[in-house]
Amino acid sequence: AEKIFRDTRQWGDAIHALASASVGVVPQLVEGLRSPDAVVQQASAAALVQMGTAAVGPLHETLRRGGGLRFREQVVGLLGATGAPAAVGPLAEVLRQGIGGFYFLRLAGLALVDPWAGLRRLAAEGLARLDTPAKVPPLLASARLDPDAQVRRAALRGLSAAGDAGAVLTLAQVDAF
Repeated sequence: AEKIFRDTRQWGDAIHALASASVGVVPQLVEGLRSPDAVVQQASAAALVQMGTAAVGPLHETLRRGGGLRFREQVVGLLGATGAPAAVGPLAEVLRQGIGGFYFLRLAGLALVDPWAGLRRLAAEGLARLDTPAKVPPLLASARLDPDAQVRRAALRGLSAAGDAGAVLTLAQVDAF
């Protein structure tokens, strides 16, 4: 991916060329997300988003392999930005991580802190962007059960945007605001 961006001066042309390329370039684009070069990261991300469904599987696998929290947040954001209904499963998987709570004691303030709440919020926001009814069950579960109020709010916003009748009941029952 880095060679392609070094040889190409026109961002739009490079992104379009990569997004139009075969699915075989997806692993290189995913690796481009880890590049120390911000231009390579941004162009790789843009091309993956344009590829849509073809990028979901490799992004999901990348998410499963782990990485730092910021990198995982970037991958979750890209999954939602693809707009692909296939992203429901990986994003729902991230949301399920919050049910049961992942907390640790922050020594500075002796407060309970959930380091994964931001990741789950991004997953809820990503699900909200998808145009598929399959997003409703994971958003409902998150709106009802996630321990973090910001995650519950993001899930509720996604449900209200979906226009699902169950969302009205959830909005009435959940005290997330």
